[in-house]
Amino acid sequence: MNERHIRTPYLAGQWYEGESAALDRTVRRLTSDWAPSDDLGELVGGVVPHAGWVYSGGPAAKVFLALSERARPDTFVILGAAHRYYERTAAAYPSGAWRSPLGDAVVDEELVGAMAECGEGTISLSTQAHAGENSIEVQIPFIQSLRPDAMIAPVLVPSIADGVRVGEAVGKAILSMPDKRAVVVASTDLTHYGMGYGGADHGPLPGAAPWLRENDHRIIRLIEAMRAEDIVPEANAHANACGPGAAAAAIVAARMMGASCASVLEYTTSAEVMKERFTDRAVGYVGMVFERKQDSAKR
Repeated sequence: MNERHIRTPYLAGQWYEGESAALDRTVRRLTSDWAPSDDLGELVGGVVPHAGWVYSGGPAAKVFLALSERARPDTFVILGAAHRYYERTAAAYPSGAWRSPLGDAVVDEELVGAMAECGEGTISLSTQAHAGENSIEVQIPFIQSLRPDAMIAPVLVPSIADGVRVGEAVGKAILSMPDKRAVVVASTDLTHYGMGYGGADHGPLPGAAPWLRENDHRIIRLIEAMRAEDIVPEANAHANACGPGAAAAAIVAARMMGASCASVLEYTTSAEVMKERFTDRAVGYVGMVFERKQDSAKR
C-alpha cells in the first residue's frame, strides 16, 4: 500500500486511547450494558458526535454497535464536519487507509470513486483536506473494534457545501453497487454553549440547561423527520450543529436507501457526562440511527 495514502492519526493518546488493548477495552465498556432495541427497523446509517471519547464516546459507540450488529456493513461511509477545510465541495479521501492504534482501516476506493463520479463536481478527491481534522478520525477505532473487516469511505462536508447534492451523490453511488453492504454515518456535535464558545449566553448551566437541550432538540427533531433540506438553515439560525452539511447529506443518502425516520439512541451533554453541574459551558451530543421500515424498503 502506498505510504503516501496512509492517513496517520493526530489524536491517538489524546482524544482516545493510544494503545490497542486499551481502545478495545473502552469500546467494550461503552457497549457492555447496552443492546439495540428489537423495535428498530432495518438500519442504513446514523449520526454520531466527534468529541474526545471521554465526553462523546457513549453515543458514538452505541451507533456503531447497532450498525455493526444489525446492518453488518462492508463499508462505512463517514460524512464528517469540516473544521479546517472551507471549500464549497465535499472532500473524499481517495484511497489507501486510515491508521489507528488498532491498525489500518482500508479506504473503499471503488465506492469513493463512484461517489465522486456521481457527484459531478460536488465531491472532490483530496488527502490534504483531511489533515488535522477530528470529526472522522475519532470514529475509526469504533469501526475497527466492532467491525474489523469493514472498509471506510471518508468524506468531509463543509457547511457551505450543498449537503443535499452531496447526499444524492453518496446515495446514488451506494445504490449502484447492490452487492456491497454500505451504511452512511454523519459526524456532528450539537450546540456549543457558553462564554468560551462565543454564542448565546444564558448564564451558568443550572439556568441555561433547558435552553441548551431545547436548542439541540430543534435539530434532532428535524433529523428524526428526515428533513434534510432544513438542517443547514436551522444550524445557521440557532448554532446547534457544527456538521450540518454532513447531517443533511447523510439524511438524503439514507432516504434514497429507503430510510423513513431516525431514532435517538442516546442524547447527552459534556456537562452531564462529566457531572459539571455549575459549569458555564457545555456541548450537546447525540447518537441516532436511520431506519428502513418494512413498508418503505426500496432495495
